[in-house]
Amino acid sequence: MPSVRAILIPLDGSELAECALTAGAVAARRLNACVHLVRVHTQLPLMAAEVVALSPYTEREVGEEEGKYLESVAARLRMKGLAVSTAVVNGPIVPALKIYIARHGIGLVVMSSHGLGGIRRAIIGSVTDLLVRTVSIPILIVNPAMEVRIGEDWPRHVLLPLDGSARGASAVDALQVIDPESTAHLSLATVFQPSYPPVGPWSFQMAPFLDAANQWQDRLRDQLEETAGKLRTDGYKVSAHVLTGGKIARQILKLGATRRCDLIVVATHGAGGMDRVMFGSVADQVIRHSSLPVLVIRPLTKTQLTPTRPGETLAEAGA
Repeated sequence: MPSVRAILIPLDGSELAECALTAGAVAARRLNACVHLVRVHTQLPLMAAEVVALSPYTEREVGEEEGKYLESVAARLRMKGLAVSTAVVNGPIVPALKIYIARHGIGLVVMSSHGLGGIRRAIIGSVTDLLVRTVSIPILIVNPAMEVRIGEDWPRHVLLPLDGSARGASAVDALQVIDPESTAHLSLATVFQPSYPPVGPWSFQMAPFLDAANQWQDRLRDQLEETAGKLRTDGYKVSAHVLTGGKIARQILKLGATRRCDLIVVATHGAGGMDRVMFGSVADQVIRHSSLPVLVIRPLTKTQLTPTRPGETLAEAGA
């Protein structure tokens, strides 16, 4: 994964959205990257009680106030020695952010999991969900409750759910974005869900299915240990966990709490094992229900790896 030189933090004027600033600053200092603070200015239909006739002059004033707000936040980060740029962009929120990401070589997006700003419009939440599904760079989603635990030594303990697929393994590469010096302790995890035939008078003997399940569980454990060995070679302290049964997302979140992790790294897609989907909907559930920061990566597909038009860049193809 290429080194990150630019970090995007979308803001909407709310304190909740600003919870991403702490983690973004830590990452920028560690990576020697420039922080891009961006606010999307878009006029949306107002609530009935908030209907206001916005003249072009008023609209211009609103844009100026949004720019001043970004500069005030940037000043706080510059006092910490960070390089910061600001921009107010126009258009629908997600397309505007994707265009900015492509044009400015953004390598990491850091944003809060919730946020309300302006005239009761949400820039986080559904925006985060859409970016995760459509942008092929790491996105760090910060839960406001975890902000106080993010310091210069963060992350200290990372949970990496894996399923043995190439997409799942890409989460390991994404971790290097946040922890390039390999200082965190890693807990690797995969969830084993055996499949048995229905019980009935015509059921086959269970022994062959039990043997197959045991062999598959051993194979998952071997794959996990192989990955753990490679990470130990890179300097990480690693523990491996094969979880059995239950809902996958719930198992992952429970392990994160038990192991006192302060970051979860997941890929948004991946198939492994008995043709089951480990990530995708599971990643969505982890993101929605995690009390920990989540670093998400959506690996490039084969179609995105090949430009579709002459002169089209990889960033534009994936945007």
